[in-house]
Amino acid sequence: MTTETVTDLSQIQLLNPDGFVHGQPHDQWRLLRAKAPVFWHERWNEYPPHWSITRYHDIVRISRDPLTFISGLGIHAGADPDNPDPMSGNGTMMITTDPPRHVRLRRLVNKGFTPRAISALESQKAIDGLFRTDWPGMSQRD
Repeated sequence: MTTETVTDLSQIQLLNPDGFVHGQPHDQWRLLRAKAPVFWHERWNEYPPHWSITRYHDIVRISRDPLTFISGLGIHAGADPDNPDPMSGNGTMMITTDPPRHVRLRRLVNKGFTPRAISALESQKAIDGLFRTDWPGMSQRD
């Protein structure tokens, strides 16, 4: 499944890196959205079975229902909720946390992305650019 167009659900294999050699497998995404927007993938190599959700509105609904759809046990295809890997960081990184911890972390991080904070970063970037351009070596700070 490298360059051929996928036309049958039995050919769908989004975990196989060969399907991405020539870019995104848009044919697979289109087929899933049209025929199976909520698709069950069987185990593939070391990856456990998992669901692929391919329609925007379904993803939005899932992301807004943390009681039913949790992130803390993993959000990637290799995450196995039945056998969680303690070294994966699940439940510790913001993207893999659930409320109320996720909300607390988001409030902290959002403060760094206000228009004022971004403007300050842009100003600092412009100043750094002057040092790199006009005085070589000055951008190396202690």
